[in-house]
Amino acid sequence: MGVAGENERAARRELGRIARRLGFAFEQAVCGMVVLDREGHFQLVNAAMAAMLGRTEADLKRLTFLDITHPDDVAMGERYLADAQSGAVDGLVNREKRYVRPDGSVVWVLVQIRVLRGATGEPFGHFAQVLDVTALKSAELALADLARRDPVSGQYNRLAFMEAGERRMRATAGLPACLVVIYADVDGFKQVNDEAGHVVGDAALAAVGAALAGALREADVVARIGGDEFAALCVVRREADAAALLAHVRAALAGLNVAGRDVAVSSGAACCSAARPRTLDELLAEADAAMYEQKRARRLALAAPRDAANRA
Repeated sequence: MGVAGENERAARRELGRIARRLGFAFEQAVCGMVVLDREGHFQLVNAAMAAMLGRTEADLKRLTFLDITHPDDVAMGERYLADAQSGAVDGLVNREKRYVRPDGSVVWVLVQIRVLRGATGEPFGHFAQVLDVTALKSAELALADLARRDPVSGQYNRLAFMEAGERRMRATAGLPACLVVIYADVDGFKQVNDEAGHVVGDAALAAVGAALAGALREADVVARIGGDEFAALCVVRREADAAALLAHVRAALAGLNVAGRDVAVSSGAACCSAARPRTLDELLAEADAAMYEQKRARRLALAAPRDAANRA
């Protein structure tokens, strides 16, 4: 009989004794309770835990806790197992993490877990209590998102835009992709406010934000970054795609009318790639300059008929 085999049998016997001690309280607990073996396989699962995860006890006993963990939290679980094996973890460990149900929905939980050790100190399993905090986490995330939103347009604010931009700059660095910044603002916005009032001015900003967001994908970031200025972050495959994207945005922003007033919006774009690296500030400045080129072209187009009439 090998040492490993004897250790495994001893671990199973100890897990059986734990199951008998837990008994009725384990099954009737309103929070999730599980007993795992040393590698994280489910050995015991109570009804509350199975219901929380949308799985049966039999299903879970074919899995490890890492199998149902959200991909972004797997590394944290792997570190816990490694620390448990090395002895770096002792006593209770508290974690906030996410599980994924079979339908893809996410469950936020608070986990309190303890390493189970034998007489020699070797870990043979883990006991965890799990509380579903999805509703609380959703409210917390909603409040955090609200702090990153512009109250007038409903789009993200400048801080959220800059943070998202820096993340996407890092994420796309070295990849065969281009990060595009689109810059837009309302032509003659001061005149709209002065003549129609701030209520109409705010409605115009909301309309511009909605039109810009509606022209882009859900994964793109749209923000009001100041006054009547908006910016968007998008990722495209090639630099040539940036021009098509800008044309699409310009078409969506054309013909806006708020409270009987036409709202003209100018826009421009700039992009960076591995072949043409840029900082986020440089992208914003280039897109801003491209936007002013459209403004200038519009002014010249409006002035041309007047100049021709004056010459006549």
